[in-house]
Amino acid sequence: MNPVAPASPQNVDQAITEVSKRWTKAFDCFYDATQPQWKRVQNALLCFQGLPLDHIPPRLQRRIDSTFVRINAIHAPYKLDGWAGYENISAKDLTKIENLIRNLI
Repeated sequence: MNPVAPASPQNVDQAITEVSKRWTKAFDCFYDATQPQWKRVQNALLCFQGLPLDHIPPRLQRRIDSTFVRINAIHAPYKLDGWAGYENISAKDLTKIENLIRNLI
């Protein structure tokens, strides 16, 4: 078994900066008045696609993970095929997802 080397402070800072950038981009998506609510939420979620979690501090990792578990629970009753079908999510549930993302950090 190979022990995992602790992340350097520089890597941690870069990881936190990356999360912050993506969170800011998600906010920009929420303020895009040219898109319907379902599309704004979908675009905001796409900002976090592929986010590397390996250098993020454990407390923030848990927070991100629990937020997306809660978002997945909101998705559960809907028959989504990947990113298709977001237009079928109720406005109430879209607002819940938006609030979860807004409160992520």
